[in-house]
Amino acid sequence: MGWPGSGVAFSFEGNYATIAVTDGGAGLMDLVVNGEHSVIKLEPGKNTVQVGDGTFGTYYARLTRRSEFYDTGYFGISSPTPISFGGDEGKGFLSTKYSERKILFLGDSITAGFGVGGFTKSCGNTPALHAPLESYAMLAADGLNAEPQLIAISGRGVVHNWDANPAPVMPAQLDFALPDSPDTSWDHAQFMPDVIVTLLGTNDWSVIDPGRDKFRAGYRDMLSGLRERFPNAHIVTVSGPLLDGEQGAAIRDGIDWAMSDLSDENISTLDLKLADFGYVWSCNSHPGQTSMKVMANDLMRHIKTVTEWDFEPIETQVLINPPDILPVDGKMHFNTRVAEIADFPQQDGGTLLIGDSITEAWRDTPFRQSLLPQDLSNHGVSWDTSSGVIRRLPQILTNEPDRVFLKIGTNDISLGRTVEEIAQDVSAVVQAIRDRHPKTDIYLQSVLPREADKLERVAAVNQKYAQIAAATGAIYIDLTDRFAAQDGTLRPDLTYDGLHLTNEGYAVWAEALKPYFNR
Repeated sequence: MGWPGSGVAFSFEGNYATIAVTDGGAGLMDLVVNGEHSVIKLEPGKNTVQVGDGTFGTYYARLTRRSEFYDTGYFGISSPTPISFGGDEGKGFLSTKYSERKILFLGDSITAGFGVGGFTKSCGNTPALHAPLESYAMLAADGLNAEPQLIAISGRGVVHNWDANPAPVMPAQLDFALPDSPDTSWDHAQFMPDVIVTLLGTNDWSVIDPGRDKFRAGYRDMLSGLRERFPNAHIVTVSGPLLDGEQGAAIRDGIDWAMSDLSDENISTLDLKLADFGYVWSCNSHPGQTSMKVMANDLMRHIKTVTEWDFEPIETQVLINPPDILPVDGKMHFNTRVAEIADFPQQDGGTLLIGDSITEAWRDTPFRQSLLPQDLSNHGVSWDTSSGVIRRLPQILTNEPDRVFLKIGTNDISLGRTVEEIAQDVSAVVQAIRDRHPKTDIYLQSVLPREADKLERVAAVNQKYAQIAAATGAIYIDLTDRFAAQDGTLRPDLTYDGLHLTNEGYAVWAEALKPYFNR
């Protein structure tokens, strides 16, 4: 098993079923059982995946590949074995009805769901953030109630691969049973698509100029090869959504020329765009979760016009979920507070405070109106971390403030996150604000002094913050001297618990920020 989203689907009656999966690395799989999704982390060697919780009943399951083959190698998978016990007489396998609709997707990292588990364009991609089930391709197939087949590899093109990788380009992969494996052969009779979607060209043009004529001919030959293999399928050629300008125009030119040269009336074309709200981006400047949903809806609408297939539109409302690292109480407050903030959105202009409980508690200080600007919005969320702020970016970026004061990181330290993890998240937040609102002044504040055993990490985080500010054009505000006692911990006259501030503490903080409020 090598292609993203490939796997097995089955239904059974019993207590549970087991599937043996052999992995040479540390692969990841998506398991959906009766609509509930989980990620399975594989260990090198043989793994036994249990489907079902042991309760006797009927189970509908789909186990598919999540990580790409170049990260974790190929998987071997056995047939599932249903198991009943305790006197229950299960029926074993049930008849699994597959949709008669079939779609083949030929693409690159966008189709494979590269990095879509991340929330900013600058996040560091890892195999865990690959999510084929959240790609536009799988979302569209689900919405159309169609069986998908993904032939997609990150970094690959029509005539040229992104990093000049000498491995086969995507048209050459069509007949391989496993990616990059010309010694394996796929029998297309096992999956004859009604619709074929091609989304390729980004890797051909993003780094070099492969030549207009070469790209045109390559795209034409790819379409001709698809028609030879699948004479009755409708082919949808897709451009977008990452390249614009001359590069985007070159992709569109190649598609249009190829379609004109073939004069095939059963080929149509579509431009897909990124969302303009929500999670627009994911890791390494790939489409984010909201963009994938918008793209899927646009693709489904197009496919309906050529097939008359009905479809279920995907809800694109942004759901801001708390980071997994938070405790239960923290997650509950996160959800409550995010909903409160949504009821009083930040307007264009003014001052925006972003942070955790220390920022949120400004609301309870009796003299806040005399110390803080009147045009202020408070986006402080108790318990929050830098990863939580990333998840809140769709809400934070909705309107353009004049100035943003970001103060986050102390909960990250308490929860054991590394200095590098915190710095990476905060850098992504600052860069996201800078990208969306280039005229907004960004003030990055230091983490306040903490208990003695945490001072070394506080200092390391603050050093990173100063570097981030310098690299992004933000202004770094070091609060340490105002708040530190002689032993380096938080001044006892400014705190009631060694972490949170008293009214006197907020007065000191306001005095430190006052010079920046009216810049």
